[in-house]
Amino acid sequence: MVGGPGAPTGASARVPARAEAERPIAVFASGVGGLTVVRALEELLPQEHLVYFGDTARSPYGPRSVEEVHSFAFQIMDQMVRRDVKMLVIACNAMTAAAYEEARDTYPSSASSSRRSAPRCGPPTTARSASWAPR
Repeated sequence: MVGGPGAPTGASARVPARAEAERPIAVFASGVGGLTVVRALEELLPQEHLVYFGDTARSPYGPRSVEEVHSFAFQIMDQMVRRDVKMLVIACNAMTAAAYEEARDTYPSSASSSRRSAPRCGPPTTARSASWAPR
């Protein structure tokens, strides 16, 4: 149980605070394409802990409405923030196009995207295409 008796459980439970160095970077996408970003982060930041969420249950995102993709993105980001990540990396073009601007305002020191905008999800082609801002 997180937080002891009477604490929220399930999706609303928050992981106890951790030292900054122990907090993971969350990378998420609509499927497995974002694993390219994970690989790049592992090479660039080998000391960092990473978590990955690939929404394979609802992919592909390309044919879905902007509103639906926006909702999916915020469901994932909210869950990751509750898990005390220090950074959110959106590794999906559709989620970036639908939710990045609002995510940057909602999570100002932790939201980032591996790409700035495009109509469909796909893996970045180089490590340089991933960008992030530590929280």
